[in-house]
Amino acid sequence: MATLMELALHSSIRHWSDRPGMRPVKVLSPAALNHAGQPPMIAGYITQEKYLFGLTAPQIERVLGLRAGELAQMAHVLALSRLPDVSEIDFRLSAVFPDGRPFDAAELAAHLRAREDYRQGLNLYDRSMVPVVQSYPPGSAMVPQWCLKPGMRIPAGTQIATVTAQFAFPRANGSIEPYTPHNRGPIR
Repeated sequence: MATLMELALHSSIRHWSDRPGMRPVKVLSPAALNHAGQPPMIAGYITQEKYLFGLTAPQIERVLGLRAGELAQMAHVLALSRLPDVSEIDFRLSAVFPDGRPFDAAELAAHLRAREDYRQGLNLYDRSMVPVVQSYPPGSAMVPQWCLKPGMRIPAGTQIATVTAQFAFPRANGSIEPYTPHNRGPIR
């Protein structure tokens, strides 16, 4: 019998496809793209493209719960060369759960220590060309996330867009209208 998380995983990916908006994507900073190799191999966390529509790089950083400053220069949004199989991923609910776990008092204390390190100019450049806070805060509860299992890598497909603070992530038709799930308003 399937567990609740297995059922949630199957349900969460049932609308994935190779169509724009419905495909799983990886967001990478310039440093992370360099680190991904040639051709880029995708590992770690992914989300679905539609949740990024109309967002600038800093907004994507915030809704995905990435390190503060990580997408200061820009964000590269890459499709995967193929859809991940259910055996290759874990469903991590939403970006509000850093690393798939609740942001509890211990996580908050670690986050505050990382911010203090940043303020003091310590530990700034781990996998980054720009100074970043070395902590992942909660992102948006409206943005689902999945994690490729440890050791799993999938070749990147096409680069869908390069997003900056001035140029938002566009839909395939060029529109930067934000995605509004369930008529609740834009992703926050």
